[in-house]
Order: sequence, then C-alpha cells, then structure tokens
Amino acid sequence: MTAHGLDTHFSFDAADLTVLEYERGDVAVVSVGGEIDMSTTPELREVLARVAARGHEDVVLDLSDVTFLGSAGAVLLLGAASSLSVRPMVLVATDPAVRRPLELLGVCSPITVCGSIFEAVSLVSSARDGAGVLSDAG
Repeated sequence: MTAHGLDTHFSFDAADLTVLEYERGDVAVVSVGGEIDMSTTPELREVLARVAARGHEDVVLDLSDVTFLGSAGAVLLLGAASSLSVRPMVLVATDPAVRRPLELLGVCSPITVCGSIFEAVSLVSSARDGAGVLSDAG
C-alpha cells in the first residue's frame, strides 16, 4: 500500500485516531492524527510495538495532525521512547495543544521535539552518521 507516494507498513483509521507508518529512507515514521487519550492509546501502543519489533534504530513520531494529547498519551510516548531504540526517539509537534503538555510533563527532556518532519528525519540521519547528538530542537 502507498500513501503520499511512500511505502506504508501499517495504516489505522478509527473515529478519533489515524495512524500511518512508513519509512523515509532508513527512518521509520509513525504519523498520528486525531486525539491521543485513554481511549486511543491502546491502538497507538500496538503500532509502536510493531515498529519496535521490526528493530528500527531511528524512529520519528509525527504528531503534526494530533489535536489533543492527554496524560495517557504522554506516558505512552515516554514508554515508547525508552523501548524503541538506542538513540532518542524524535517527535514532530507543532500545535501548542500538543507541545504544551509535552513540555509540562517533562517529555521534551528525554525526547527530542522538532517543528517539521523534514527537520526530524535530517536530525536522526545526521545523528546516525555521527554528525551530532540529539537534543531539544524546538
């Protein structure tokens, strides 16, 4: 299956949550839209477990289309960051409704947050190539 001209591994679409997983170069990208709360975290957890099982070292979680991030979602992101890879997971978050809870709950410390998918993929690619260490880019 392809979406946006990219080969996708998984696509999930429910009433409150849309998830699309694909690769951009050597980087696994999980693009999420909708609401991440107690009712949708089980589906997202399942997708992230699949990504981890495939053994990707570089993962970008694109939250650009997320409209709400509850505490259950933030806790899920912290857990995913520690289990997905040796290097830090990178998030793309632009909406203040998503970025603010991440900052308040301290998620931005162990996870790098970027303002665009292009910035995030470039960051993990350069870190993989030894050109830098990931830090909060946003």
